[in-house]
Amino acid sequence: MYTLLVVEDEKWIRKGLVHKLKKVDLPFGEIHDARNGIEAIEIIKDNGIDIIITDICMPDMDGIELIKKVKEFNKHIEFIIISGYSEFRYAEAAINMGVKSYLLKPTTDEDLMSALDKVITRIEEKRQYNNLSKENINIKIRNEKLTYENELNYLLKSKKHDSKFLQDNYPIMYNSNQYQLIVLNINYDVKGECKNNYYDIEDVKTKIFDYLVTNIHLDNYYAFNNMDILNQILILIWGDAEKLKLTGDSISKKLFYDCLSGEQISKTIGISTILTLIDNELYKSAKKALDLRLIYGLNKIYTGEHIDLSNEFLFPKNELKLLKKNIERGYIKNVEVLLQEIFSKDRFRESNAGNLYFLYSEVVNTIYETLYSTSVDIQKVTQYDLSQYDIMNYANRLEDISIYLYRLIENRLIINKKTPINCRELVDEITKYIDMHYEEKINVKSLAARYGINPNYFSTIFKEQLGVTCTKYITMKRLEYACRMLRETNINVEEIAESVGYSDLQYFYRVFKKEFNYTPMEYRNGAVS
Repeated sequence: MYTLLVVEDEKWIRKGLVHKLKKVDLPFGEIHDARNGIEAIEIIKDNGIDIIITDICMPDMDGIELIKKVKEFNKHIEFIIISGYSEFRYAEAAINMGVKSYLLKPTTDEDLMSALDKVITRIEEKRQYNNLSKENINIKIRNEKLTYENELNYLLKSKKHDSKFLQDNYPIMYNSNQYQLIVLNINYDVKGECKNNYYDIEDVKTKIFDYLVTNIHLDNYYAFNNMDILNQILILIWGDAEKLKLTGDSISKKLFYDCLSGEQISKTIGISTILTLIDNELYKSAKKALDLRLIYGLNKIYTGEHIDLSNEFLFPKNELKLLKKNIERGYIKNVEVLLQEIFSKDRFRESNAGNLYFLYSEVVNTIYETLYSTSVDIQKVTQYDLSQYDIMNYANRLEDISIYLYRLIENRLIINKKTPINCRELVDEITKYIDMHYEEKINVKSLAARYGINPNYFSTIFKEQLGVTCTKYITMKRLEYACRMLRETNINVEEIAESVGYSDLQYFYRVFKKEFNYTPMEYRNGAVS
């Protein structure tokens, strides 16, 4: 809808023009009128005017002066001049100020409608151009942020610490000699259980990033996504030791007690010790602090100082022996009870993450050794990903670890009793899950973890059963729904991309173009033969 203003000193001409405009079949909303330029200026300042139809010769402020004044504070309003003056000087002045429509009185309805159609077309072209410009700017900002995220994630999870990109683009960060890393872990807390929904978690993360920009006005930190773990945000801090402590303390406490207070989520923060490089050691230090949540619980702030506390850890030597015997004999219920005891909260009450890592490794070694001795194919056991770091990423409680290991043992013992895995049933179950959750951040690794299978083995059986890779299946499911929305709705392409799991619009365009050989907009506009 467009808002109009008619400026004419002759009352009956003005009222007649307003009356005529109200009856035309054009998308007009409010239609205002003014007796002269001064009155028009006041109306323009109080209302969002799109089109002004004005006379030239008026008392106090003529039409040319009105256009000049309006252009000083609003360059987007379109003008149509209707005047009894045919002198070239008026037309020339109007043209020099960007006016495209100059009509002479008496004006026919046909000429007026033609002028209005042209003005509306120009307004729409401007709006589309502005929207496209804003979209391009937003895409550029998102791409720059993604580049920084990729680079920082790579440094924190590899043994390399050199980065020409950061040195060239963020020298203040890169050239510091002391760093600290904060890991913020968030989960929805539903009746005591931690549940994660992709869109809900993304909403919370957006709120956190907005909060940091609005409330933490410091120049020595950078917040970004942990690209391997959906529900984590990483915050890198740099500077001297005193500045690091002040910044880390301010950010962690404001996030914990202000930004996230009142939300139905669990939030846990792990803060690294102060180190000299942006590398894997910095990430591991923060992660060890965060992993104390498995022992002491969620909704706490853990620091690097907590990791190396001296303590007395009661190693479950007898329980491991019993675990070995019960696996050998196939007493699966006893195995469940023993694992719960081994990973009980009481055992780690005065302990730290280092003890948890050590015990986990010992339990896994016991499982390998025992299943191997009972003639279970050890290759079948290694189809499960038992890396302590991967397990800790997906666990929120000690019970999660015992449950995961119990399911592994139970499954292997069933296999050993000649009850084979039905790969087709497993793949059918996985595809049903993908069909219901394709819009979420799912991939081979996360699906393999969900079903307790080694990612390589997962990929192999999926391809064998369906003839396509899991990644290809997820892509086609997303594009299938995207095509449906392009055909059946007027939702813009960016929103469609996000609704099917693509947060990067340019990447969605590339995937769509590669698959169908035309862009989403071409598809929507009927490019399909």
